[in-house]
Amino acid sequence: MNRMILLIGAICISYAGQSQKIREVRMTVGDQNQFAMNVEVPFEQKILDAAWNQKTSDLNIKGKSVKGIMAYEKVKIFDLHFETITLYVKSEKSEKIRSQITIAIAKESGEFMTDKDDKMIKNLENFLIAFYDYSDQYKLKLDIKDLEDNMKKAQKDQEKLVEEGKKLQQQLEKNQTDQEAKTKEIQMMQSGLEQLRQKLK
Repeated sequence: MNRMILLIGAICISYAGQSQKIREVRMTVGDQNQFAMNVEVPFEQKILDAAWNQKTSDLNIKGKSVKGIMAYEKVKIFDLHFETITLYVKSEKSEKIRSQITIAIAKESGEFMTDKDDKMIKNLENFLIAFYDYSDQYKLKLDIKDLEDNMKKAQKDQEKLVEEGKKLQQQLEKNQTDQEAKTKEIQMMQSGLEQLRQKLK
């Protein structure tokens, strides 16, 4: 009961007043320090990773891990660029219950996006804003499922308690009937005992 109340409270707080801030940062890809952008989300890295995996599945792109960075080579994501690109993505924990995702982009020519590529920067900013909302909804669905599972468990526990209550009530009623029968039996034996004693000389 208390756990469910705390969970509901945590969810309400989590989804109140959230906002995203896209930042320009640097990411080490290979041995080069590249221009990148990132966004922080208000939940654990494992959930962020799961949301990103779902997003890449929706985009139908596959990557490989290279030194802690996922590389999605020669993919087409028109929300980011009209040409084939290579996407470099890194997720990491930023605080106890917060994490962040960072993305750098290499163009079809092999050159990385820089702070001069205004159009790509705007596209990536919009992409990260959209992913923030996507991951937020992903987390919300997980929380809803968790609450539904807890509610089902609580309902089963309640049904079990009701059944146990019925059995206890039946036992109490039987106990009351047995007490009354035993009282009558004792009264009859007491009466018989008194009659027998009266016959003593």
